[in-house]
This record gives sequence, C-alpha cells and structure tokens, in this order.
Amino acid sequence: MALDMTAFWAELSPALDRAQDDADRQAVIALILRAFTAPMESLLSQTLCRPIALRRVEACRLTRGVRQYGTCTLRRRDDGTCRLAISRNLFFPGNERNLVDVVCHEMIHACLPAREGHGPLFHEALAALNRAYGLRIAVHSSESAIGEAGAFYRYKVTCGGCGHTFYYLRAGALVRHPRRYRCARCGKSRFAIEKLR
Repeated sequence: MALDMTAFWAELSPALDRAQDDADRQAVIALILRAFTAPMESLLSQTLCRPIALRRVEACRLTRGVRQYGTCTLRRRDDGTCRLAISRNLFFPGNERNLVDVVCHEMIHACLPAREGHGPLFHEALAALNRAYGLRIAVHSSESAIGEAGAFYRYKVTCGGCGHTFYYLRAGALVRHPRRYRCARCGKSRFAIEKLR
C-alpha cells in the first residue's frame, strides 16, 4: 500500500502548528499512526518476508522527556497490544520530520517481536522505511530533535579531541571530574565544560 507523502506532510504541518494542548498532541500522534500503519505493515511484510502486523496501540501518553523521546512498551504476555509514550518537547512548529521519525521508530518496535529491541530485524525495517518514504529514522535520535526543549540542559560538554558535543541535566561525575573520563568516540580525555544556566 502506497503512502502519498506530499499529502501527508500537507496535513501534518497545520495540525502540528495548532497543537496547543495534550488533546491536540494526541490527535497529531493519531494522524501519524493512521497514515503509516497500513503502508508500514505492507512494506515490512515484503521486506522481512513474513506477515507483519502492528500491535494495537492501547494507550499513548505524553511525557516531559528531554533525553528519551519515545518508548513502546509491550506486555510480557503478547496480547497484540502496546503502549506508546512520546515526549511533549517534540511538538513545536517546524519539527514535523523529527516527530514522525520518533513515532515511526516506536511503530517499528510495535511491529517486531518483543525481544528484538534494536537488533538486525529492527535495522532492516528501519532502512526499508527510510528508503521508501524518505524518512530519517535512527536508532537514537539527535539532540536537535527537541530543539527549544534543549533549554532544560544545564551543562554542555565538548570533547577537545573530536569535537563531539553532548548535554547534561545535572552536574554528574563527568561534569565534576572531567579528567577521569575518556571520550567514547576518540578516546581522548580533554573535555570542555560549559555551564548553560
């Protein structure tokens, strides 16, 4: 089943612009779920060579997450349902792509076996959706996905070796004792700490 992405973006943008309260945000999530459910099931069934069905979304709650943008919770006893949680901080005008990427990421979890996590099937499904619909779904979303919500962070840490930047809400061990730690990307121990507020 094909999805007309031009019509989808044309419908989503005004809905996101109008989203002022949780009921509006829930309606935006419902719009994304409605648009992607059937095309995603069809595409993933073809890609993974077996029937794939999205679990019924029993509930979708909104969180205040600034680090975790979305979750999909499956029950131990798989009864064909799941629960989603999406960060309120993704809902601002101009952030349509990041919001869709996060919701689709969680929808992939809702399609795959409970123990799959971010394993090979997940990566295969993610790549297929990105190719088919021009999305940028990732295993871990970038910090730019929440844009203005970044104001919640208190510390900005930049590696002096590779320039990788990341943010902290609290003055944890790395912020207090940067010389004790090494960058996971380049292995250097040269961090610049900047207090944001």
